[in-house]
Amino acid sequence: MWLLQTAYYRLGRQDDVREFIKSALIASQGNLLAGRPAASLPILDIICAAALTIGAPLGSDYYRQRGVALFQLGSRYDDETKESFEQSEQQMRRLGEAGSEAQALMTGTRHTNLLGKPDWDGALKVLDIVQSTFSADSLEASMTRHWAAACGFLTDDNKIRQRARELLQDNQATASRFGHQATVSKLLSMTPELGLPKGLQAVWVRKSLYQNAFRLK
Repeated sequence: MWLLQTAYYRLGRQDDVREFIKSALIASQGNLLAGRPAASLPILDIICAAALTIGAPLGSDYYRQRGVALFQLGSRYDDETKESFEQSEQQMRRLGEAGSEAQALMTGTRHTNLLGKPDWDGALKVLDIVQSTFSADSLEASMTRHWAAACGFLTDDNKIRQRARELLQDNQATASRFGHQATVSKLLSMTPELGLPKGLQAVWVRKSLYQNAFRLK
């Protein structure tokens, strides 16, 4: 990143800024994967400034990563989080970055369904579209099932919560193929037995979605 920045200052090539943005997104994502949202946000601010320097549009991944960082910081940022995920989905459509409707929904609506009052029906709708686009044992399907189950656990409807448990059980074989998904599956499956009060359970569920016991392997 430093070399690309230096190259731009010396030569004024916009391509160096574009490569800088790509590299910075990787650095930001690395912090998010390690659960360090406070370290990711300053990098995202630099990316925004770099894009403005050359008049380049910010891509969907920039907004997605900002949404993830704010999501990881907690529910007090939910309004900003929702806005970032909505912008991510909008940019994906506007810039033609989505290869399918499922991909667009996964970058935005999949997340916003969990914010505020969880939208179980909306989560199932996204899941149906994802499962009709990707194979049943795909990473995409596993991710979307977990987010739908998370929505279910955060409702007050016992029938929906039971359906969420069944969704996790049905997804166990697929989740076991992916380290991060295996971790999420294990943690979410423990939720009903923990007996946590409503507020703490919401914290547990949200944090469970971004844990990865295999991140160093």
